[in-house]
Amino acid sequence: MNITFRKFITPDKQLIDGWLKTDELGMQFLSSYVADDFVGLIDFKKRYLWIAYSAATPVGFFDFERESDEKGYFTFYVRPDFRGKGMGYELLTGGLSLPEVKAVRVIEGGVEKDNVSSIKTLEKAGFKYSSTDEDGMLMYQK
Repeated sequence: MNITFRKFITPDKQLIDGWLKTDELGMQFLSSYVADDFVGLIDFKKRYLWIAYSAATPVGFFDFERESDEKGYFTFYVRPDFRGKGMGYELLTGGLSLPEVKAVRVIEGGVEKDNVSSIKTLEKAGFKYSSTDEDGMLMYQK
């Protein structure tokens, strides 16, 4: 698989909303997220959002917030009909190779304790469990 990334543009909000509205499994982990939760935060100076593509098909997104030169936080999402095909690992490792992400020394992401697929994906990509936050999210760092 070859994943490419394009910076988020406003019309992508409808694409993300469509994925989230039909994602019963994801909603167990994402709660009530909608694209508006991301759009207002994106400034492409500190907070970034990319749409991930396999060939010409949008398959998910990679969200990254740079806290400092030292540390940043990420979220990755694979649309429901592309799960179980190794896409999460490809999307995650592709997102980690983006220049804005590579500019920080430590990158951290959180995952729900019941999201076994994402935990395995993070560990396969070299992330290590670091802590559990106040909301019960398992934090992984690389």
